[in-house]
Amino acid sequence: MTFFLPFSTVARLRFGSASRIHIFALYRWNY
Repeated sequence: MTFFLPFSTVARLRFGSASRIHIFALYRWNY
């Protein structure tokens, strides 16, 4: 459990930045 907590935090942070870049790429691609 001690290992899973930081891993989920890093994964969430990584997913957040990745989704933001993905949305930005989609916006640039459409316009």
